Amino acid sequence: MTSPSVTRPFLERHPEARYWLEQGLKPGVAKALVKAGYLTLGDLAGKFREDLTTIRGVGKRSLAQLEALLGSAIPSRTADLAAHGIHPLVRHALDRVDIHSMAELAKLTREQFLSMPGFGETGLRQCERALGRPLDSPVEDLQREGLRPYAANQLAGRGVRSVQELAGRSDADLRLLGLRADDITFIIKRSGA
Repeated sequence: MTSPSVTRPFLERHPEARYWLEQGLKPGVAKALVKAGYLTLGDLAGKFREDLTTIRGVGKRSLAQLEALLGSAIPSRTADLAAHGIHPLVRHALDRVDIHSMAELAKLTREQFLSMPGFGETGLRQCERALGRPLDSPVEDLQREGLRPYAANQLAGRGVRSVQELAGRSDADLRLLGLRADDITFIIKRSGA
């Protein structure tokens, strides 16, 4: 417990943190939790480890204290990835882009993976090892369908695996995919849109 000589001035400035101090948390952690909108243990219901560790001032030690107060472990959104040996930094980066399981990871194309912020060849190799196979790369298939390499890479980076998937899309939708006018014309003719 924090000494009264520390808590009195702290509580004068941050009275809303009293609950957490009474639970035995340090003032900095109490202030961080309150600032993030967690005023009681009940506010932690349904939250994941990743939600709490993004709060500046909440680390492994404070998580352990919170789990002791709750009487149970705070679940991890990325437990499936951890069980398959994905490094914590890679798990954290995947969590930031809403990839929380091996099934979600397996749906990505190689180009989508590499286009995500914070990912490179090392993370790709680690994820492919965990999957037991390389991520799909539809670039060659798209080029065989007649697309130029630039357009094939643009589409693969957005998860498109064939020209047929683009059937019925408007010119504006196709421009949003980063395609040039001649590619858009080709796709419209090829997909029968």
